[in-house]
This record gives sequence, C-alpha cells and structure tokens, in this order.
Amino acid sequence: VVRPRMRLGVAFAGAEKETEDADFAGPARSSAWFTMRDEHPSASSTGPPPSAAARPPWQGAWGGASPGHGSDRSTAASSASTRGDAADWAAWRFGDTLTFAVRTSDLLGAGLRLRLRVQSDVVCLGPLQVQLPHRAQDYGEAVVDLRSRVLPASVPAWSPHQFFGGSECEFECPPAWETPALVFPLARVNDSPLSGVEVSTLARVALSFSVNADPTVLLREAEQFEMPLTYKVADGLLSCMHAPLAP
Repeated sequence: VVRPRMRLGVAFAGAEKETEDADFAGPARSSAWFTMRDEHPSASSTGPPPSAAARPPWQGAWGGASPGHGSDRSTAASSASTRGDAADWAAWRFGDTLTFAVRTSDLLGAGLRLRLRVQSDVVCLGPLQVQLPHRAQDYGEAVVDLRSRVLPASVPAWSPHQFFGGSECEFECPPAWETPALVFPLARVNDSPLSGVEVSTLARVALSFSVNADPTVLLREAEQFEMPLTYKVADGLLSCMHAPLAP
C-alpha cells in the first residue's frame, strides 16, 4: 500500500517555509477544511468552512481547528473519490503554525504563495514501512493577496485591557487581530499539446491568519507607500497647516 505524504509550502517576502507531513485524521466527508479531489469534476466538497478558534498572537501565522477538535492549531485536508454524492472523504491535518516577519513594502509585492506538495513514497507492508526515493509533486498552488483578502478580514481577537485589569500586560500580551477561516482554491496548470492549457482546481485550503499590528494602520501605510512623491509632500504640508500652533 502506497501512502501519500503531503506538505504545504509557503513563500512570502523572500522567505520559504514548509509544514511537517500532514497527519491522517480519519473520514471527514464535507466538513474538512482542506478538500482534495481527483481530476474528475463529479467529486467536490460541500458545506461552509468552520470558524477559526481563538489563538494567541502570531505575526502572519495561520492555523485553526476543525469541528469537534477543540482549539488545536491545525489545518485539515480531505481527499475525495469519484463516486459523486456518495463519496467518502479522508482527512489530513497540518498541525503547524508558520510565522513570517512582514514589512510595509512586503504588502506591495506579489502576495503570499501557497504550494501543496504530495509525495507517494511510503510503502506499508504490515508493520514494515519502506520509504522510496520519489520526488515530491506540486499538486496545486495559490497566491494570497494580504491587502485585499487578509487584512480587511482581520478583527480584534483580544486586548490586554480585557485581562489583568489594565495595561500592565501590554508588553507581554500585545493586542492581536485574526481572521476567520478563509478558503483558497489550489489550482494546477496543465499544458497539453492536444487540449491546450487547462487550469484545474484540485484542492481547497482554509487558512486562518493572525497579525500583531493594527490592520488598518498597515493598509494606510501601504497606500501611502504607493503614493507619488508629489502627493507625499503635499500631504505633509497639509498636515502641518492643520496642526495647532504652539503658544
């Protein structure tokens, strides 16, 4: 029996990171976060993604919890057969949290790139496992625009003033903003000499993002970063004109 190994690779702001191998989580049908299917259009996932669980603050981190699994930080995946509505789903879970340091200039780039890598190189013969030297295959990929998808969807998760009665906790427990589960299709492009270029969506991943800086401030700084120099100078002069004069 050949068992697939799946990892989710993420590239952003010149840094590349990858999760550990996904863990098999049993049958999930349509309730899994991450739905994978064969290349037949009859197999698909229905039902909305679950809500994100509350988490401590991370900078550009994601994770979440599927229904009935508490608040563990993870992402689930499910693979569908091609039996239509009667298809059984098998779920995998990525239990990793990836963290990226983000600057304002990074928000102006091409976005955060996701890539699902599948490697079928473990043969199980009873209690014996044999690992074969096969290369990982890119199953699908997507690009996430933080300015249009992530930052506008971020809401305050908690505030240090909610705990311990004041701002004494502000240094150790800074405020955080997080998103609900955001679903992104992972597509693959096939260039066939017979059928031409075909783009197929073979997987969908639901990610929950968390940031430790005010998203509205980040969006405003990114907008100002793109302004021409003349507008920046004029905006600075207007700010000086409206500033109150010191006595």
